[in-house]
Amino acid sequence: MKVCLITEFFYPDNTGSSPTLLSNLVRELCSNYEIEFNVITSRSLYRENNVKLPKFEEWEGSRIVRVNTPPSNRMRGPARPLAGLIFAAAALRAMEREKVKFDVVLVTSNPPAAPYAADVFRRRYGIPYAYLIHDLYPDIAVGLGAIKFGSIPDRLARCYQKRWLQNASVVILTGRSVRDHVAVNYGIVTDRLTVIPLWADDEVLNANQTLRKFWYEHAKGRFVVMYFGTIGPLQSVGIVIDAAKLLQDSHPDIMFAIIGTGEKASAIEKRLREEQIRNVLFVPKVQSGNIADLLASADVSLVTVAPGMDLLCTPIKFYNILASRRPVIATVTSNSEVGRVISETGCGFIVDPRNATDMADAIVRLASDEELACETDGRKWLQGCS
Repeated sequence: MKVCLITEFFYPDNTGSSPTLLSNLVRELCSNYEIEFNVITSRSLYRENNVKLPKFEEWEGSRIVRVNTPPSNRMRGPARPLAGLIFAAAALRAMEREKVKFDVVLVTSNPPAAPYAADVFRRRYGIPYAYLIHDLYPDIAVGLGAIKFGSIPDRLARCYQKRWLQNASVVILTGRSVRDHVAVNYGIVTDRLTVIPLWADDEVLNANQTLRKFWYEHAKGRFVVMYFGTIGPLQSVGIVIDAAKLLQDSHPDIMFAIIGTGEKASAIEKRLREEQIRNVLFVPKVQSGNIADLLASADVSLVTVAPGMDLLCTPIKFYNILASRRPVIATVTSNSEVGRVISETGCGFIVDPRNATDMADAIVRLASDEELACETDGRKWLQGCS
């Protein structure tokens, strides 16, 4: 079987986010099944600036074709969807130049305009496509206030999104709440919507959970509360700072570590500096490949999602946290995918995304009860999904 994968970021990205998971997926499928992948991606890395990867590469049985387009995740305002559309157009041209008779196209929602390439390719050559949605747009953009509901950009984006959903042979969602939202708001019959839970990075699954290099360097015997990942509007990391302030004087044995980059990272640094918050270690960048050690160094890990957005996306970091055998505290609702898994497995706590006191109370509860922390292990559930 010949498969074309369209995704803006891919190998050698090893940040633990969607590019890493897709790279692992392609490697495993090429190794264990008679599947040949042509990957159409960009020459950029998800988080690294000023990197230009080679245009062509053979990797783990797959052929990677990289197009020279601006990274959409580093754009702001109208430039972001425009960069995504430029990537989609370049991906379509690359697919046609490859002159390969693909059996199927697998297109992701990264960037949101990527399905344009798969849909046009389907119309021209009759090749079906599967549509893998990590984040649902324009719904997320509307929820975050980036565009106004009912505006021309919103209506146009919804029109195309509905067309791509309807024309896909199968739509793959990463959570039950996203599936339900797509069925209701876009009128897609549930028989064509498939939920496949995300999976953990191999590095985390296979890591020695006892090394904890980061913990020995920074914790100094304290209980470590860790946020690791993108720091942007969707993640709403400010609640972590609020919880840290509440515990700063009363619980000096608890430290917070915020590790990541993104649109809101500078605002987080500014708050820490101006409000003189002493119990938070902010690390804007870590060496690639240290994800497993970071998660193992945490005593509890945090998943933060902006209010209302938890029904539209499923944070990938959640599954790496489950694999790390650490409890999780998530700012989600109980009917989101993350909330459902926490309720089904008892692997952590759900807290109100607008209430830092709830988060602080959950942290103190875990810090003061070692047995409780040990009981909140979601790895068995994760292995049952594999």
